[in-house]
Amino acid sequence: MKKTPLFSAVFAVFLSAVLFTLCIPSVLAAEESAGQVTVDLWDEIGGTPVDLSGSEESTMGCQFVTAAPALSVQVNCPTWNRPSGGFITLSLYAFDTDYDKSVAGKPVAEKRYDGFDDNQWISLDFDAEPLKPGEYVLLLHEPEPGQQSGVWLDKASPKQICYNDGIPDPEHSLRARVIFKDQHDNYLGTPSEAVKQTADTPSGELSDAPNSNFTVIFNDYDWLYIVSPDPGIATEIEECLSIIVAGANDDPQIRIMFDDIATDPGVRIADYPVMKMKVRRVNETDPLKGEIFFLTDKSNAPKAGNSFTFDYDNSLEWQYVTIDFSKNPRCRDYLTGIRFDVFDHAPEGGELEVEWITFFQSAEAAGKFDGNFALTDPATEQPSPVSTGTPATDVPAASDPASAATADPSGEATVSSDATPSGGPGKNENGRTKGMNPGVWIVGGSAVAIAAAAIAAVLVRKKHKK
Repeated sequence: MKKTPLFSAVFAVFLSAVLFTLCIPSVLAAEESAGQVTVDLWDEIGGTPVDLSGSEESTMGCQFVTAAPALSVQVNCPTWNRPSGGFITLSLYAFDTDYDKSVAGKPVAEKRYDGFDDNQWISLDFDAEPLKPGEYVLLLHEPEPGQQSGVWLDKASPKQICYNDGIPDPEHSLRARVIFKDQHDNYLGTPSEAVKQTADTPSGELSDAPNSNFTVIFNDYDWLYIVSPDPGIATEIEECLSIIVAGANDDPQIRIMFDDIATDPGVRIADYPVMKMKVRRVNETDPLKGEIFFLTDKSNAPKAGNSFTFDYDNSLEWQYVTIDFSKNPRCRDYLTGIRFDVFDHAPEGGELEVEWITFFQSAEAAGKFDGNFALTDPATEQPSPVSTGTPATDVPAASDPASAATADPSGEATVSSDATPSGGPGKNENGRTKGMNPGVWIVGGSAVAIAAAAIAAVLVRKKHKK
């Protein structure tokens, strides 16, 4: 069959697109330049920035294996659009038996970063003597409280084991990469299996009674001292706690703190891991999804993977939301509070009422409880609110949703005693740090390649006509 110039042009475009597409995986996996090869420690972009600045004890890390000499180990860190706003220590440890023993040893390399830029790749460099092949733990730690600094998390990858406050996070990977010296057949190995973590759970004979030390019945406005709403949200107490979202809000949220209502620093998860709330949607238009982040004495900032999502019943009647914190092994020691994202989004505003919050030793006990606080352990007394001397807050004007500036990952849970912890990565709040998705470069590169091929084909066709 005789090939026409039009056929040749179409075939050239098709061939260029196919060849470029076949090259994409190698471009993403390893970038080569001047005797160096850059290999990513993640596979699929998840796009969840995690702020570590809520607690100086907050950490994120990853365990990985190198199979060739390396010149640099790097990690991508957001500062939420704050130039020179990042403060964190980056350390690399040789892996020894498990995570805890590894980070207890002397680091192979360590560097303190004070004032790095948004989305900067901070690094540990080995120019003088390349890093030997081996298994390592990369750790971000010692953030400056109040100075938003963190790390990007992506979807889980077999190239690494991600650690959130020292606990394996099977749903995520750190956005980290290794720059190797020269080309090799293999760059990465498979990390050793992480030690399985178990959550704190009650032992011995269990009681069906709620924990009276941490039972809050919102019938006194003085309880407002434990509630901190975000801008654009009003809270008031008459016969219950009313949470009023004034106008459109992409992520309406409040904090409820338990660390100041009893002598203990919070609810001891090993004793009372199950929280139950009695709530009510006020309007038919109120959304049907919510989320709860747990805050502990070891990590008092909301972080990716430290949350439960749930569905409200599509009803305006009173209903229960039950969360079993023992389902997530990262919720340990003392629960100091929760960040309650009352709705996943509220395009028309909304309102939720909360009558009470309490805790139980088991999901079975929580499931049987119907609000009769006569079952409360008589050996303890229900806490009383601290008088604030101030009335309930007025409804503020609707806030700009773009003013939010912390990461907001999500997961899965239910409005029942068998709630499950959050799973995959979720949304980021408006105003978040924005990273460039490699897909943008891929699409752009494909378009350029195809356009170039088309132009070349047209020139060939003109020459043929001559």
